[in-house]
Amino acid sequence: MSAEYSVVIIDNLSGFSRIQQEWDALASQYHDEYFFLSHGWYGLWLNYFLKGSRLCIVTVYKGDRLVAIAPFLGKVERIKRIPVRKLESIGNAYSPLRSLIIDRSESKQRLGEFLFQALRKVPGWDIAQIGPLYDGELYSQAMDLLHYSGCNWLHKAVDCNWRLPCEGLAYEGYLKCRDKGVRQEIKRRNKKLGELGSIEIKIVKGHEAAAYMADYSDVYEKSWKQAEHLGPGFHVDLGEIAARGNNLLLALMYLDGQPIAAQYRILCGDKCFFLKTAYDSRYKRYSVGLVLLNHVLQYLMDSEQVKMVDFGPGNETYKSDWAEIKGNYTNFYLFNKTIKGVLAHFAYTKVNPIVKRFGKRLEEEGHEG
Repeated sequence: MSAEYSVVIIDNLSGFSRIQQEWDALASQYHDEYFFLSHGWYGLWLNYFLKGSRLCIVTVYKGDRLVAIAPFLGKVERIKRIPVRKLESIGNAYSPLRSLIIDRSESKQRLGEFLFQALRKVPGWDIAQIGPLYDGELYSQAMDLLHYSGCNWLHKAVDCNWRLPCEGLAYEGYLKCRDKGVRQEIKRRNKKLGELGSIEIKIVKGHEAAAYMADYSDVYEKSWKQAEHLGPGFHVDLGEIAARGNNLLLALMYLDGQPIAAQYRILCGDKCFFLKTAYDSRYKRYSVGLVLLNHVLQYLMDSEQVKMVDFGPGNETYKSDWAEIKGNYTNFYLFNKTIKGVLAHFAYTKVNPIVKRFGKRLEEEGHEG
């Protein structure tokens, strides 16, 4: 391996805690994604979700300077009924992005060659998964590094992502371009809600937003979200971290002084990430989430003047009414030169396409019959 770089594998939380300053200095190169690449975000996530998984954070140094972080968890996953040892980017459904963190000034070729040579020396894995990521700088970086890795790899779309570019966009003009049915629905719902009593909308951020987390939790407990095993604790703790950096944005709807709907957003650089929506299930038929979303978008365009709204993963119908770019979340898979790694690569690249073609052929023959 190149003498230019050295690698340190972190496999415990104490080792992870010790590199906070170095980690954040590297992550801060990414203005619009910094919050979800920061040490604080990963620390909170690990506190809630690490559980029985194996921590495997690959860090690369150039001299004494941290230039790359590959944050993984080790787990066992079945592929075609065969248990395979997998390294997977740290994160889950609560993570808008799951990425490598790379010094922008480094050569992608030299760093890619070294990083994946080093990764092959990590014991106990057959497949490494990076992502999901959507089109953008972090996606392109992963492509470049894998291109120079010298390993078998592939990428696969796994979900949708909806985004709204809004640089220089005023809300009034934006709303006029929405579907007529959407505009009429907002008017109808506002009227119906007004008949129930006094409606108040609050949109607050930073430390002010932190003071309203109790109202968010109150709405959460009355919503369908209460069925989630996680409960509101993760987002309450996340709110404390986000408020300190002025990243937290809460939108709340009150009926006669009582909170009935809430939306939880993260501001990061020129982007706004949509994380969570909850509402009192008694008011579902009034589309309180739709009404509140309308207020949030107006605030983001006219007050915050963000350049991009990220609606997050998923292909829910309402997103196509408001967003303008539909992209894909993509996973990148790297295959180790173990027996199961080789077999898994064969399964992904040879068996799966054959099965899909066979299924399509059967479907076509069924239509013909």
